Amino acid sequence: MMKKKKNVLRKDFLMEIRGSLGRFLSIMCIVALGTSLFVGLTATEPDMISSGDTYADESRLMDIKVVSTYGLTEDDLASIERLPSIEAAEGSYSVDVLSRVGENMEVLHVMSDLEEMNQVAVTEGRLPKNENECLIDEVFLAATDYKIGDVVKLHSGTDAELSDSLKTDEFKIVGTGNSPLYFGEARGSSTIGKGTVAGFLVVQPEAFAMDVYTEVFAAVKNAEDAVAYTQEYEILLEDALEHLQLIQDVRCEIRRDNLAEEAMLQINDARNELNEKKKEAEELLQENEDKLDAASLELEMGKLQIDMGKIGIESGKAQIESGKAQIEAGKAELETGKEELAKYKEIYQQVMNPLKEEKAHMESELAELENSLSELMPEQQENVQASITALKDAIGELEGEITKVTSEFEAEMSAGEQQILDAEKLLKEKEAELAAAEKEIKASEHQLKTSESQISAGRHEIEDGRADLNDARQEMEEQIAEGEAEIADAEKEIADLELPVWYIFDRSSIPEYESFGDNAARIGALSIVFPGMFFLVAALISLTTMTRMVEEQRVQIGTLKALGFSDFAIVKKYLYYALAATLSGSLAGVLIGEKLFPYVIILAYKITVYKHLPYILIPYRWGYAIIATLIAAACTGGATILSCYKELLSQAAILMRPEPPKVGKRTLIERIPFVWKHLNFTWKSSLRNLFRYKKRFFMTLFGIGSCMGLLMVGFGLRDSITCIADYQYGELQLYGSSVYLSDDMEKEQRDEIESFLDNHKKISHYTNAHMSNLSLANDEEEIDGYLMVLEDLTEIDEFFIYRDRRTKARYTLNDDGVILTEKAAKLLGVKAGDQIIISEEGRNEQKVRVAAVSENYAGHFLYMTSSYYKELYEEEAFYNNILIKVKDGVTDDELGRIGEEILEFEDILNVQYTKDQSAQLNGMIVALDKIMILLIIVAGMLSFVVLYNLNNINITERRRELATLKVLGFYNKEVAKYVYRENVLLTFLGVLVGCVAGRLLHYFTIITVEVDVAMFGREVSLFSYGICALFTIGFSVLVNGMMYFKLKKIDMVESLKSVE
Repeated sequence: MMKKKKNVLRKDFLMEIRGSLGRFLSIMCIVALGTSLFVGLTATEPDMISSGDTYADESRLMDIKVVSTYGLTEDDLASIERLPSIEAAEGSYSVDVLSRVGENMEVLHVMSDLEEMNQVAVTEGRLPKNENECLIDEVFLAATDYKIGDVVKLHSGTDAELSDSLKTDEFKIVGTGNSPLYFGEARGSSTIGKGTVAGFLVVQPEAFAMDVYTEVFAAVKNAEDAVAYTQEYEILLEDALEHLQLIQDVRCEIRRDNLAEEAMLQINDARNELNEKKKEAEELLQENEDKLDAASLELEMGKLQIDMGKIGIESGKAQIESGKAQIEAGKAELETGKEELAKYKEIYQQVMNPLKEEKAHMESELAELENSLSELMPEQQENVQASITALKDAIGELEGEITKVTSEFEAEMSAGEQQILDAEKLLKEKEAELAAAEKEIKASEHQLKTSESQISAGRHEIEDGRADLNDARQEMEEQIAEGEAEIADAEKEIADLELPVWYIFDRSSIPEYESFGDNAARIGALSIVFPGMFFLVAALISLTTMTRMVEEQRVQIGTLKALGFSDFAIVKKYLYYALAATLSGSLAGVLIGEKLFPYVIILAYKITVYKHLPYILIPYRWGYAIIATLIAAACTGGATILSCYKELLSQAAILMRPEPPKVGKRTLIERIPFVWKHLNFTWKSSLRNLFRYKKRFFMTLFGIGSCMGLLMVGFGLRDSITCIADYQYGELQLYGSSVYLSDDMEKEQRDEIESFLDNHKKISHYTNAHMSNLSLANDEEEIDGYLMVLEDLTEIDEFFIYRDRRTKARYTLNDDGVILTEKAAKLLGVKAGDQIIISEEGRNEQKVRVAAVSENYAGHFLYMTSSYYKELYEEEAFYNNILIKVKDGVTDDELGRIGEEILEFEDILNVQYTKDQSAQLNGMIVALDKIMILLIIVAGMLSFVVLYNLNNINITERRRELATLKVLGFYNKEVAKYVYRENVLLTFLGVLVGCVAGRLLHYFTIITVEVDVAMFGREVSLFSYGICALFTIGFSVLVNGMMYFKLKKIDMVESLKSVE
């Protein structure tokens, strides 16, 4: 019998599922949606952390980085490695350099390839094997024209030579990849170039020309077994940090002593070298002085020879003058001889002329005689012949006389002329000798003049040489004095040598590593609120569904009870029904949710922010699945048991009769005659139904309002997140960049920078500011923040806007107190007029009055005037920061070039740009925006299912009523309008309720999801209100359309069936 009853109940159970498949599926879908969102969002945080932790473990990402102001030695490395909490340690070299990309000089971080830690993932090519090879950042490669095989030319970004850091300035690209030291696209900041690192290069350690490591990376023991971002990992890390701090002072003292010892050795070497150089210089000076003395003596000897030459020249000149006199005398004698010879020629002519005339006369007579001889008589011829003969004899005698005289004259003339020629020759020889002597004298004089010039030049050279020698001696003495002063200064520096400082960083120093954990924590915080609301809605709707199901089957329950079935057996049927739908929905939700939501969310972060995350780990976390399933089962099962036992308390006979209708009451609207009289029958009926079935009314109102609220939470979160960057960097912090100055900066250097800023055409405003780390506390809480002291308040509105977030009322910074940012004030629980305790780094605690609480979204800031600062600390603030605002229209590239120019000045530590902070924030916002879209879609799906389920329950409960309407002559469309009218009214009322509920839920979600260092926007845009209302109304319309087919299937015969 018992077995037959079980079979009957089993068949009835299966038939119930088959007969109410829509209800079963709706419960299953609601549970599936709630469960999937719960387990999906809850599992996302551990999945995201697990993915990041696995990536860190497989790439052997460092846990700790140690940097020292004096570098780190092999002994430091060995000391770190010997610590009990350290698994391994490895030294590394790195340097920031510049490389030209197009027209810009970009900053590259060059780091050595490590054997064990921080393993680079090669995406193409290979790791460097030679000193002149490199692997390049794949993000930087994608943003430039570089490709594998190209050569990267590097330049020093400081006054130091690049050769001090690297052995070569050119590296051949042999591969591309990414490093675990960079979780996202951010590459950190730098003190050179634009102040922002554009990419990294990985080279062989042998490529560096450094004697000490720039940093040491350490792996914490057992940290690989712990999960990053968890308390277990933090405890291991804290132990290792404490151990490092224990050896820090000792290692720093040893490092200082070693440096001092090395420096003293160098100083002793320098002193010995200085003494040797001094001795060599003195010897060289003495040698040169001896040379100058010898040259001076030689010069005097030359001068003496010149004086003697001058005497010889004067003597030669006297001899020349004497020779000239003799020549003149000889010339006079020559002239006298020539005159006597001329006179002798005259005498000769005087003697010869008569003789020649007589001869000519005789010859004329002879010719006449001879001519007349032929005409004469013979006798006469004889006489004439005798005369001719006598005449010829006389002519012959006369010719003899002439010849004699001529010979004698010619002999005398020849002798005289020869004497004259000899005299002339001698005279010419004397003149030639005299000319030669004069030439020789002139040459000697020229030579003497040249020698005198040479001697004069030599004297000047000697004088210059002595002057140079004195200058050299003075310079040597100055250099020696300078060298001794430098040695003394070096000795003083050694005596005053400060201890080096170890800067110990954990993984939070890695760009975007900390934000990875923060984003996972945000999702974790979101998983507390959003799925909880989902689950609450799903549980209440499931509870309503099962309650209504039990109430609907009141007669069947009474029948089963009358047939002898036990209460427990009857309850099991409905409990199994609820559990079957719940477990099916939970299983589907777990299987889908634990894979879909973590994958989509982590993928959204991977696409937008953490592009180097190699994979997404999304294992099934059955603990969350069991919790979600138990909660869902408890809600539906508990509701089913309570509903069943409530009905089972009645007798079977009572249960077999339908529950009597509720007593009709006049509605509130009926008490307003003016309104009620103007309503037709259908409207009056609809309004009466709404107020009559209060349970259904409030459940529907709750369901629609919850759906509207969930949609508003999604859209509101989207509004709250997307507005952060615009508010923070577009309305509150208006400067474009901040310049960080060294604490050692002198006034002259500051004046140079300010002069540059004053004269720059693209800079509109700048102001000096003091910025430092600050601890803010009240009696119970303590948070970290930043102190900002502004030098000049006349143009403060160009840099900061202080205002109330709600009223937008402006605040003025004055000496009445400080301005505290809103999130800090909220965490400390203070308001305007209260006092807080501040502790600036390295200073005593001070109490300050909060004059105003200002709107702010990123970080915690406390603003005060310079005079208020002086009143607190009794000294002027050191302005270690310059805030710069550029003119409208200046591009980011132009702002970057301004930063490059600023970094060329001395003692500039860094230049940061608000655009980079805004871009990083926007990257996170883009990822969160995608997640919000996913949550909005899920909220929409839940809204649809909830509306469908409520409408389905409504129609099922009222089948007899709706069938009666059809009997009365209502067409299908009129029946549908009758139902839709109620649904539309409830939808609009639900939307109004949802607006209020959604606003409250949004605020609650915001304060829950927010991390301590940031504040989300609190406003929900009118667009979000409108779109949520439209979605809710749209879902309602869609559900009404689907319900129309269910209304058409209602048979009029239903109204004729007896309630008995």
